[in-house]
Amino acid sequence: MDLSMADGADASATTNDTPMQPPAAPHLQALDQIHSANKAQFDKLDSSKQTLERVRVQLDQLAKLGDSVTTEDIVKAGGGLVAAGLTPKAVAGLMATLPPGGGQALAGWVQQHEQMLEQQEQQNQQLHQLAAHQMGASAIHALASHAHEAQGAKAQAQAPQAKAGPPAGPPAQAPNPLLPSAAAGSALGV
Repeated sequence: MDLSMADGADASATTNDTPMQPPAAPHLQALDQIHSANKAQFDKLDSSKQTLERVRVQLDQLAKLGDSVTTEDIVKAGGGLVAAGLTPKAVAGLMATLPPGGGQALAGWVQQHEQMLEQQEQQNQQLHQLAAHQMGASAIHALASHAHEAQGAKAQAQAPQAKAGPPAGPPAQAPNPLLPSAAAGSALGV
């Protein structure tokens, strides 16, 4: 991700300062896309987890009131949920299920919603852990592939280049230690 634009730098200042890199190989682009999708899923679940935590705070406050909870208390908690980021439509849908009256009926409604919230929290936690694992695994795959690709490119750049034209002569051979050399043969009288 190019962060140069995020801090207010203008595009013309960065275009000629650095050499252009060749586009990534298709398999690297695919791995990067997979990682981006996994990260987006993780971020979405993380946001959902935070929303559930905000709902938990409001429901816990209502549960503390027990049978003395009133419709006004629930409406006030609904306002807190909207302030915490829930959509007014979602809160209105929740309020539409309020039982008439108060006391035990409202306390039962709060308890029912606490149980539903607990189930949602457990499901979100499992999905959050799975998404964290998938995001980590895709990051490792992408990093390893990028490193392998870079290492291969470096090896290609360091490889000797073939010369044009015929070879200059037969390749030089190292002397064979098992055969007598000319100097050794003359010393032996051969």
